[in-house]
Amino acid sequence: MQISAVTRDPWETDFAALVPRFTGGLSAISSALIIYIIFRSETRLSSIYHRIMFGMSLADICGSIAMALTSLPMPSYMPKEEIFGYKWTGARLGNTFTCDAQGFFVFFGMGCMFNYNAMLCVYYACAIAFAMRERNIKKYVEPLLHIIPILAGLAFSVPPLFFEMYNPGISAYAWCGPVAYPDECVVYQGVECIRGNAKMRNLIQIVIAVVILYVFFLIFSSLALVIWKVIQTDRMIAKVTRLCRDRGNGNMLRVLENHRNTKAVVAQAMSYILAFLLGVVPPFLLSIGAVDTSGQSEESIKFADNFEKLTLVFLPLQGFFNFVIFVSFKIYNYRRVRPDVGIGRV
Repeated sequence: MQISAVTRDPWETDFAALVPRFTGGLSAISSALIIYIIFRSETRLSSIYHRIMFGMSLADICGSIAMALTSLPMPSYMPKEEIFGYKWTGARLGNTFTCDAQGFFVFFGMGCMFNYNAMLCVYYACAIAFAMRERNIKKYVEPLLHIIPILAGLAFSVPPLFFEMYNPGISAYAWCGPVAYPDECVVYQGVECIRGNAKMRNLIQIVIAVVILYVFFLIFSSLALVIWKVIQTDRMIAKVTRLCRDRGNGNMLRVLENHRNTKAVVAQAMSYILAFLLGVVPPFLLSIGAVDTSGQSEESIKFADNFEKLTLVFLPLQGFFNFVIFVSFKIYNYRRVRPDVGIGRV
């Protein structure tokens, strides 16, 4: 019996094969530049912030390069692909081993990097909201800031390896992902899964959704604590300023300068969070079924396609966003000390 896969506009599949090659490559280069800047700086890896960004950048390089390969690691032939109506745009030069490797590095890199985003917010909460000293954060908190992202990345990426779940498919059509092959074996009775199985696919989706929700919780709760601390400090400074006769007092000026720097750090944290949301929200909504991908109407097909395009553009671009934010904050810090130097000169 001929079973047709979900049809897509040819331009859409070309988009899927080509766009991540550009965005993923740009992201990997951007993350490499972050590492380069870190090692060229005076502090190098002596600061907790630099060590977190170093880990985040390494994870992004793994995931971005794997995504940039798009169809190349996919098996050159999948069993019964003509019967199921599968046709992927782009050269396929690999086998099941290269497909497994691509899927592993995509999901390890992305899982690890997004958790580093959460750990960066936890670090800001410890430093600003709880006013912990740097040495105490390093001793008691920092080990977890690296262990958790690595374990989360492994939890994302390792289980599919043992169940042959990394496959090309309609629901992960730009690169090999944790899907059963063929996709129809998950939906239709009587269609046998050649690789993977429906139960494991559903379990993996649940795990991914739970981890992403936990990352959301860490990020927004940490940010809320930081903002609460900034608001409290604002009120305290306003009260002290009203009572203080000598507003040019050196101690008061130092307090105001430190508070301005704290606000800059908060703005930086919010920028990292926005970059995280741009990358993770579209695929998250797709994975939990919040976006109708059944193709029951022309409107639903168009809406789902737009969401998938957002995923293909923004998910591989995380390293580029991180680079822009990282460099912007470096420029701000330099000009805070040397205000006479222009941005171009910096």
